[in-house]
Amino acid sequence: MKTPLFYTTMLMFLSACSTVETLPSDSTGLIKLTHSREEAEKYWVASKLVAPEYPLSAARGKVAGCSRYQITIDTMGNTINAVLLESYPSNVFIAPSNAALNSWTWKPTEYNQNRTPISRTVQLDFYIEDARNYDQAKVHCAV
Repeated sequence: MKTPLFYTTMLMFLSACSTVETLPSDSTGLIKLTHSREEAEKYWVASKLVAPEYPLSAARGKVAGCSRYQITIDTMGNTINAVLLESYPSNVFIAPSNAALNSWTWKPTEYNQNRTPISRTVQLDFYIEDARNYDQAKVHCAV
């Protein structure tokens, strides 16, 4: 019996804005960069990205999809406060996404020598060879 080829791709999600005129921050100094991948990467770059495990039920059912989160990168470069924004299909990829995100770490750039914490948006994509919902997932999860 052939084993289907699985692969998971992690994409940093960019909504639309490529620049941010003002950088909103809160009383803790957290800068909100949820709509600008480029701005977020001026502060922190990934040092460890752990790929999520493909859920066995989704693999058997040949289901593809994604989970989109707002995360906070703290002053130590840890991913904290991962907040689910949406998932397609609903509830299928949330648990493995949460587990993977908890392991992600970041290193500050030269620009961010003060280690300023930020919030940003990330998307984890799950695709399997011959997914029965590939076209729908591709549309819903498009970045």
